[in-house]
Amino acid sequence: MNDFLQLPLKRVLGRGASKLEKKLGLKTVYDLLYYFPRRYHKKGELTSFSKLVVGEEQSVLALITRSKVRFTSTGKWMLTLTLSDTKSQMDAVFWAKSEHVANWMSRQLCPGRTMLFSGKPGLYNGIPQLTHPTYEPFEESLVEMSRTEDEAATHDGQPPSVSDLQQRAKELADTPEPIYPASAGLPTWNIAKTVRTVLDMAQGADLADPLPPQIREKYSYPDLLTALQMIHTPSSEQDYQLARERFAFEESFLLMSALAQKRFEEEQVGAPQISPREGGFYDQVKSALPFQLTAAQESALEQIDEKLASPGALNALLQADVGSGKTVVALLAMLRAVDAGHQAVFLAPTEILAEQHYRTIRDFCERGSGAAIIGAGVNVDLLTGSASTSHKREVLARAAGGEPGIFVGTHTLLSKNVQFADLGLVVVDEQHRFGVEQRSQLRRPQGMNGLRPHLIVMSATPIPRTIAMTSFGDLDLLTLDFGPRQAGLVQTVFVPESNKVWMQRVWERAAEDIRAGGRVFVVCPQIGEGEQEDPESVPSPLSTDQVLPIASSSPTPTPTPKHTVKEVVSRLRGLSQLAGIEIGYVHGRMSAEEKIEALTQFANGTKPLLVATVVIEVGIDIKNAATIIILDADNFGLAQLHQLRGRVGRDGGKGLCLAVSTALPGSLAAQRLEAFCTYSNGFDLAKADLEIRQSGNLLGTNQAGRKTGLRVLNLAKDEQLIEASRADANQLVVQNPTLDAYPALQWALTHRLTDEELDNLARG
Repeated sequence: MNDFLQLPLKRVLGRGASKLEKKLGLKTVYDLLYYFPRRYHKKGELTSFSKLVVGEEQSVLALITRSKVRFTSTGKWMLTLTLSDTKSQMDAVFWAKSEHVANWMSRQLCPGRTMLFSGKPGLYNGIPQLTHPTYEPFEESLVEMSRTEDEAATHDGQPPSVSDLQQRAKELADTPEPIYPASAGLPTWNIAKTVRTVLDMAQGADLADPLPPQIREKYSYPDLLTALQMIHTPSSEQDYQLARERFAFEESFLLMSALAQKRFEEEQVGAPQISPREGGFYDQVKSALPFQLTAAQESALEQIDEKLASPGALNALLQADVGSGKTVVALLAMLRAVDAGHQAVFLAPTEILAEQHYRTIRDFCERGSGAAIIGAGVNVDLLTGSASTSHKREVLARAAGGEPGIFVGTHTLLSKNVQFADLGLVVVDEQHRFGVEQRSQLRRPQGMNGLRPHLIVMSATPIPRTIAMTSFGDLDLLTLDFGPRQAGLVQTVFVPESNKVWMQRVWERAAEDIRAGGRVFVVCPQIGEGEQEDPESVPSPLSTDQVLPIASSSPTPTPTPKHTVKEVVSRLRGLSQLAGIEIGYVHGRMSAEEKIEALTQFANGTKPLLVATVVIEVGIDIKNAATIIILDADNFGLAQLHQLRGRVGRDGGKGLCLAVSTALPGSLAAQRLEAFCTYSNGFDLAKADLEIRQSGNLLGTNQAGRKTGLRVLNLAKDEQLIEASRADANQLVVQNPTLDAYPALQWALTHRLTDEELDNLARG
């Protein structure tokens, strides 16, 4: 297609295109026209300083309230402005080589003027500050408003009246002004001018619209050129809202169309058809369970059975809050595969969790097999990094030989030397702890039959990426209700570490719980200064983002070093509140035997206070654990925090979780902790996390962070739009799998999404 959107910006803009490519990575007309405004404001509406992010290039519309020129000890002149958003203040600082230049800038930037500044907000002595930002006057005089030929005269050739000018001023004041994601040396106003220049060139050009005409007509969406004009140069809020909806739908529709084609291709590679076998291991284990399965568990198993027996591959997300019984569902699904003569893999993120699952699965299988067939029952193997060489050799031989059974393990199962001859089902526990590439390795066609194994991924704390993949990936969603241990029994409280009275009460409460027969966890993000965890023992914590506090807030405190297990153990042993209480510790660098001993001493009360890293996040079941104290709680993601909270109150009694942090009010870290203290349900917590932190880079392998790889689509707010686009895309691909009847859509799929991005997205 000879489309205007494909043209290099160098051909359209000449030398002016180099800065766009260097600063923003914009190379083509498409790149520029799809570089949408970050937000809009009306003339006179100032930017709220509380929404600014430290270190990120941004545009700030602010009122200058104070200006001061002074000579510094460094031999330079400095102009300091005080800026206001009507609620709070921040500084803007400029350096000048001479007093003459400083005074000239001061006259331009005088108090009372409203200016648009562009720069990276930072903190100086705890005070928000812009250092040498670029700027542009934001006011337009009535004379300037009437300079165009059309406005220079009325119908009778006379100059416009005062009322005409006032009306024009009102119209301009109500017009939304786009604010673009800026870069140093390329402020928003320069981007806006360039976009308008290219939009003018697009008039009458061939713009290939990826949305088929029948789709646009169905939802009354504008064509591509009109939508681009409405989003970049809107005349009203309704303009950019409609354009934004159209582009969000377009973005989702492209992804859904690409995934529908991927599914069509993958369906050409079959999966093992696994039908129930009467009297098999599945029936034996299920009938011997010491409890009754819930209605939700039975429903999930029925859906799994239906998909396993069909020609297509099962690709399901099993979501269940802590204590809801997802492991039993996974075990029974794996027994279906074993009954059919296949192998099943259970992948866990840590050795402790893998060992717990191994024991649980083995015990259930032995209970179900019965004395008459012991030795001829289900083969259950455990493979972790710490296993002996001889044990690994035996397990690898059984896997390669095609012997039916269940293989439980950690990342070691993903090693190149691990080969399965007849893999029928893969179960991945705490799926977000595995990278995109890792999770996909076991799903490739395996063994002599070349079939693709079925897949179940499980999560007790679905993080934003999981929700995103539910929306975009080919995942059947299976949800379990609460199990025997109901939500809400654990009270969660935020504790500001700077409050010494509160911190004293934290350790008093710990002592009270221990003397009442309970156990207390204390969690730290690190073992010791610079000491990292063993990757097979514990996943690394998620990073946090810092949001600029408003100037009226208290100055930012000096960052407190992360608490470490070694430092905390030493300090707690000296506290009078904990006198006479033995303190143990556990972390990922300890051997398996040392961990077991530490947890045993904790459980039996020999050392009833346990200082630990997140090695205890999953796989630890201490019935009388009453309280968990999480130090530096802002260093952990919500998924980790929710799992840690699940370590207490497991005997059905009430538990207490204390989240200790120095997070600043208004920061993203503080918002996450507020959500953590508000929501006890993992699903509600995941939705809050999605709104706060977004969904990770959906089109790449990076799962943490604010950038989603999406331009407009908002996964937290556009659920209905996503579902509608999914249905439309699926219908289109069913009718025309290659989409050759829609060349503009084909071009967009080829040029706007890479194969790697689609592979990552489809993998989940």
